[in-house]
Amino acid sequence: YFDTNQSSSLSGDDLYLVPDQVEDAADQLLRSLTDPATIVRWSAAKGIGRLTERLPSVCADDVLDAILKICSDPEHDRAWHGA
Repeated sequence: YFDTNQSSSLSGDDLYLVPDQVEDAADQLLRSLTDPATIVRWSAAKGIGRLTERLPSVCADDVLDAILKICSDPEHDRAWHGA
């Protein structure tokens, strides 16, 4: 598992083992950002925020990149403006 100790120095070469359950949950939440129902998208965004705040910043950056990719995909245009 990953070390979230704030006092440790983190370098770009540090490797974090994120449990499969966390990766699966993050994947489902990211897919839910494109759901047609507003409550599903809202709940997914809230869940991603809660999950991401518990991850090391290196891993959180990967989540942010995935969100930005979803928002820039014209096929999922409704994912970012709520239509």
